[in-house]
Parts: sequence; structure tokens; C-alpha cells
Amino acid sequence: AGSTTPLSAVDIPNPVFNTYLRGNYGLSLTVTDSHGCQARDSITLFNDSPLSSFVSDAKPGCSPVTVNFTNQSDYATDFLWDFGDGSTGTEVDPVHTFANHTSSVQYYNVRLTAISSNNCTHTANEYITVYPNPELSITTYPEKACAPADILLSSTPGGRSYFWNFGDGEEISGDFNVLHTFNNKTDKDTVYAIELISTSFFGCEDTATTLITVHPSPLASFDADPLTQMIPDVTVSFTNTTEAGNWNYLWRFGDGQTSPLRDPGQHSYPGTGEYMVTLVVSGEHCTDSVWTNTKIVPHPPVALFNPVEPGCMPLTVQFENTSMYSTSFLWEFGDGAVSNKPDPEYTYYEWGTYKIKLTAWGEDGTTDSYSVNNDVYVLPNAYFDIAPRTVYVNEQSAHFFNQTDNGDYPEAGNKYAWDFGDGSDLSYEKNPVHMYEKDGTYDVTLYVETDKGCRDLYEYSTAVIVKPTGKIYFPNVFSPLASLEENRTFKPAILDYVKEYHLMIFNRWGELIFETYDQAVGWDGYINGKLAKEDVYIWKVEGNYENGQAFIEKGDVTLLH
Repeated sequence: AGSTTPLSAVDIPNPVFNTYLRGNYGLSLTVTDSHGCQARDSITLFNDSPLSSFVSDAKPGCSPVTVNFTNQSDYATDFLWDFGDGSTGTEVDPVHTFANHTSSVQYYNVRLTAISSNNCTHTANEYITVYPNPELSITTYPEKACAPADILLSSTPGGRSYFWNFGDGEEISGDFNVLHTFNNKTDKDTVYAIELISTSFFGCEDTATTLITVHPSPLASFDADPLTQMIPDVTVSFTNTTEAGNWNYLWRFGDGQTSPLRDPGQHSYPGTGEYMVTLVVSGEHCTDSVWTNTKIVPHPPVALFNPVEPGCMPLTVQFENTSMYSTSFLWEFGDGAVSNKPDPEYTYYEWGTYKIKLTAWGEDGTTDSYSVNNDVYVLPNAYFDIAPRTVYVNEQSAHFFNQTDNGDYPEAGNKYAWDFGDGSDLSYEKNPVHMYEKDGTYDVTLYVETDKGCRDLYEYSTAVIVKPTGKIYFPNVFSPLASLEENRTFKPAILDYVKEYHLMIFNRWGELIFETYDQAVGWDGYINGKLAKEDVYIWKVEGNYENGQAFIEKGDVTLLH
């Protein structure tokens, strides 16, 4: 009988035999029934268990860690290695590399299972410590940019230190995320090689590299002169101070006008205002712009108008506005009347001196005024009267009474000219007297001119009626026996405008031989019914002309047979 120690129990029908010790084991079974009868049996068991054992040169280290394993197992014919990282092997003395791709320490449980010829197994284990050493990678945001390019560089977190080499001559120790500005002062793309060395808290290092591209970028700049100016100056000079390169240019002058030239020179603006001037400079990939404001400020208004000539009332003036930099106007004509028209027309109906004032408003609301005094001269009112209006030729003068009115304006400087209508010379007297030499009806005109040159005239139609002077003429011979009827009677050959008439005939002794009061009756040469002798007789006529003038005429007449 052998030891019963490996049995789970000795007093049960079916105990379990379990032992880790290699060797032969003899087992016996005794069965006793209820009557005390016994039966006995025995068996010998051989435990072919191997002894698994190994050693390694493993030390805690940074990933990846390569370990050499030495198998020291006994009684085994086969081996199965489980390296604890998901990989296995059947070598006797394997070499295995452990990689830690996490951010924490990894402990790998390495198990060696020794297998005997009877497929009995025994396992031994050992822990391999591998410090984290993650594979570094660099992510760039963005990968390509315009200079100056602010690039965000992001790497694997969890390291104790990060040493960055930006490839542009700058190096820093920083975090796993850094923001760096890359420049490119050429006119071509520049590629920078970035290197990062990371050290973990366990002293593990890794290196990562990446490339970024920085496009050339213009730096737009320009000068504008002047930035502020006053109307009428509207021209600004622009100087492009952008560093030369393979750039395209676009100027926006703020008034809707543009130019693609690098140097547009001068630009003239349409008027007042504040204009934003923008210069856009662009390359193949990058663009920059810069702007400034230029101002064209309104000129203060200048009120002015052309000189106004004085004149005679009613004086109509067409005002000519020559104001500058003005948008609205107010005219004051000096008599209370106003106008807001730019170029008004105005009529003065009264004489006097008027202050004419023009007020002009500018775009900025400021004002200016200009005023002058202008004279409106009085217009004379020509008029006259006549006495008498009916006169006789060469005997009676017409008197002209000048009644011209200048109002309140002095008449001392007036000039007068009279046209009596009969072709005679003009008279320049104020109140002339004129005698007509021919009968008829005459229109008389008076011309009046003041000392300021203002004129008026008064034309009097049918102003003067000129009647002829009365006339009476007698022949100095007649013959009662003449063949012509008009030679047979002695009476006036001419008898004009005679109102009262008394004709008397006397002989040489003074005796009245004939008289008549009838202008149509003459002496027929008979005395008391007898033909008078040939002789010289005396006649006398007296009376009044129609103009009231009395007349007495005497003469002699010869009577012939």
C-alpha cells in the first residue's frame, strides 16, 4: 500500500487523486459490507509531471524591449510559450520583443508550459515590465499656408518632455501641442522639415518628423498723398510700397473705379466724400490687402455774383450767380423781396439805392454772403401844356409849359428837347415859345432826360393849330370894258380870313363915289349909272381879320376904258 496523501478523502467511494509530485504511487481500496465482510484491491499510478522553469535577461525598459529566455525545465519533451502580448512560441529558448503602444506601463505575463511525453504539463511564469514609448506622430494644422503661417503642431500626448526643431533655425522645448509661425520671404514655396524628440517619464525617447509648405505671401502697403484735401483739389497720388515680387495687383479707389497696375499714379475723385482705398496684392496661393481712407472735404461756400448795372426804373435785372462751392441760395433784393433761385430775374419799380445781398450755403452747411448797393434811377414823367393851342402864322406864338415830374428826384439836372413838328430846330429850353411860319396842324413831342440818362417823351397829337394870317390885296388898274370878267370890277385880288370889311372909293377931289361892306361886291367903274372917266381914283379899306386884328389899307387904282 502506498501513501494516501494525494487522495481527496479515504472513506468515500470515489476520491480524487491529485498531486504535483512526479513519481509512482501505489493505491489500495478496501470495501467492507454491512456484515463486516471485506474485499481489497490495489493499483499503482505514475505521475509523469514535468517541471517547468526558465530564466531571462529581462529588465524594465522602454518599448520595444527584446528579451532572451533560457529554458530550465525538466522531464519535458515539448514547450509552449505565451508571451502575454498575444503572441506565442514553441522554441526551447526563444527571443521575444515586447512593444508598448499605450501611454502607461505594461506588465507582460510570460508563461512557459512544459509538456511531458504523456502530455502532462507544468507551467511557470515571469512578468516583463515595458515602459510606454508610443510611436510619435506629428499632425499639422494646416499642412500648407501662406506666410507668415501660424501652424499648430500636435503630437502624441503622455511624454515628459518634447523637443521641437522647426527646421527654420528655431528650436524649443515645449508641450505636445505647439503653435509656431513660419515665414517665407522669397517668391517661391518653402518646405520646412520638422523634427520632434519626445522623452517619457521613464526616460524613453522617440523621434517623429513631418513636412509643411509655406507659400510666399505679399505684404501689401502703399502711401496716399494727400489723405485729406479740399475742393477744388480732388487728385490723390498713390505710391505702391509693396516689396516687389511675382504679384498681381488690384486697386479699389472707393468711388467705383479700379486699376490692375502696380503703380496707378494719380487718381481724381468725382467730388466730396470719404473714400476707402484698398490695395489687394495676390500671388498663386496667397493674398494680402491694406486700406486707408482719403477725404475730399467741401470747400466753404463763396458767395458772388456779377456786377449789376444801375438803370432807370422800372429796372429789370437778370442776376448772374457766380458763387462757388454752393448748393443753395437766398437773394435779398433790398426792397423786402427775396428769391431762392440760383439766377433770378427781378424788376425794381421804384427809384432808390438798394442793397442786394446773396447768401450761399455749402455742402457742409456753412454760409457765405456777398452784397452790393445798386441804384435805380427815377424815370421822368414827361408832360406839358400849351397856350394858346390855336395861333396864326407869323403873328402869334405858342407857349409851351413843361410839367415834367421827377417825383422826389431833383429836376435840376433834367435835359429837354422840343420837337414842334414843323421841321424847325429842336428847342432845349424848359418852357419854350415858338412861332409857326406855316399854317396847319402840328404834333409836338417833348423829350426829357435826367442827369442819370433816364428818358421819357410825351407826344401831343394835334397839339397846335396854326391858322394863316388875314390878307387883302387890290389891283392897281381895271377896265369896265375889259374882255375878261375879273378885270371889269375893282375889288381885292386876295382876300383871306377877313371878318369885317368896308371898301370906299374916292375921286381925286376926295369925294366918296363908292362904298361896300360886302367882300364879294366890287366897283364896276360907274358913278350914278354912268361910266366914270379914265382917271386915277383913291381907295380905302378897313375892317378886322378873323384873328381880331384890325386893318386899314389905302391905295390908288387907274380906271381905263
